[in-house]
Amino acid sequence: MKVKTLKNKLPEKFYNTLEFEELRPSQSKAIKAGLLVGENIVVCSPTASGKTFVAELAGIKRIIEEGGKMIYIVPLKSLASEKVDEFKEKYEDLGIKTALSIGDPDSSEGWLAKYDIIVCTSEKFDSLLRHKIPWLREVKTVVVDEIHLLNDFRRGPVLEVILTLIKKLIPKAQIIGLSATIGNPEDLSRWLDAKLVMDDWRPIELFQGNFYEDKIDFFGSKDNIEIGKKVSDDTLRIALDTMNKNKQALIFCPTKRSAESTAVKISKLVEEVESNERISNSVLRSASSPTAQCKKLSEVISKGIAFHHAGLVQKQKKSVEDGFRNDKIKIICCTPTLAMGVNLPAFRVIMKSLKRYSGRSGMDWIPVLEYHQMTGRAGRPDFDNAFGEAISIAASEKDRDLIREKYIEGEPEEIVSKLSVEPVLRTAILSLVASEFVTKFDELIEFFKGTFYGYQYDDDFGFEFKVEDALKDVEKFGFLNIQERELKATPIGKRVSELYIDPSAAFDLIQGLRKMPSDFEVLKCILGLMFRKRILIGWKNMLKNYLRT
Repeated sequence: MKVKTLKNKLPEKFYNTLEFEELRPSQSKAIKAGLLVGENIVVCSPTASGKTFVAELAGIKRIIEEGGKMIYIVPLKSLASEKVDEFKEKYEDLGIKTALSIGDPDSSEGWLAKYDIIVCTSEKFDSLLRHKIPWLREVKTVVVDEIHLLNDFRRGPVLEVILTLIKKLIPKAQIIGLSATIGNPEDLSRWLDAKLVMDDWRPIELFQGNFYEDKIDFFGSKDNIEIGKKVSDDTLRIALDTMNKNKQALIFCPTKRSAESTAVKISKLVEEVESNERISNSVLRSASSPTAQCKKLSEVISKGIAFHHAGLVQKQKKSVEDGFRNDKIKIICCTPTLAMGVNLPAFRVIMKSLKRYSGRSGMDWIPVLEYHQMTGRAGRPDFDNAFGEAISIAASEKDRDLIREKYIEGEPEEIVSKLSVEPVLRTAILSLVASEFVTKFDELIEFFKGTFYGYQYDDDFGFEFKVEDALKDVEKFGFLNIQERELKATPIGKRVSELYIDPSAAFDLIQGLRKMPSDFEVLKCILGLMFRKRILIGWKNMLKNYLRT
């Protein structure tokens, strides 16, 4: 579709900013599906195929023509910051103001009322909804980037509740979901009452292979690559080969420790880069008192290598990302969170291991969906790469064959609601009651019928019983009262909800605190629950609140 066909469909000042002549396939399909007339849309297409601009077309058009706001929801703070910078650069001259909201979950951030585009994480928007933001009715467009994270145990339930509330509270808002990897996109689009846009066009060809016995095997899609055995570690060999080609790579590692140790090992094999002194000093000064980790990051950056994970402060992450974009850093050893949309110029993506520690069952193979998210980082068109390579390291011939069959040739898993998990269901129920989104049992059941969980399991005989059992648990803990099917949160229940704590963990903590003879025992109790991951994201706030007193 030619851009000129949009001349009478977009506001003139928006149309005049478009500097290309042809729309990408997913963009054309979305317009034909009703994007510009307010239809909900789910776009499923590869990385770098132009999904973000699909959302911009709808959101910017409505802001200019109708006023109101666009909410852009992302999974990571670093991705939120990147989107804010991008939107400011593109739309500030049109008089459109963009705000970043990733701060204190206890704040309603009233200043956001003055902005047109609000970029936030799902947890932050959930907090804004709980605070009953007065400008909610002004929201005309809601964009969910990486919508496949509904399948994630930690992020999925919050995102699912948000989307259900949006459908209920602002039914006229246009919902746009974006993802590169969805196994059952038809289910998701039907739940959102959305038109499904699917396309497999990719601006840069991606070659997938694995490394085993000194060779990268691309299984006939391109010539195999032999790599000399200068060092024994396979990951290091591919990293050095990438640098010898004057290219860049992301190395996905299973843990933070693995990311750091891999970066250190590579750095010991290369020469120092004098021009990296500014970045190296910057990460060192990011903390008021440099830690051992700060010093380690600074040292590897001086060699053109870096690591990236959730343990770094935001300034350090940005320094690493900018250094990579500017070709100062050649290799980033990172955890899989970097696969969530951050725009980096990786020629190669190297999977150090496709296994993760999963508790009782030991090491398990990662989901195919996660593999596709990581490989999608390879070969970005806006960084002048002719093609991209995604390379998985195989430890054995058996692993090599499995990787080909399961990941390279396999399909991503279907998205399944995670709201049915008991701790998650209890947390969601308390949140809805404490925020007074539901005040009666019938309203609660009706709400859950409107969730993706309800869409997938409403016909299940035990659906309502499971919700009712979870509700009774929360009542038993003393966090809400049920009188003649009316629901009301207790004061302590409201605070537990505000801290995002699993009600069961909060109950155990309160019971334990009543028996604690000293402050030391209190801290021991909090930390014990924290390490068992039962307090979830609320433990940091709880610990801060306790230490203040």
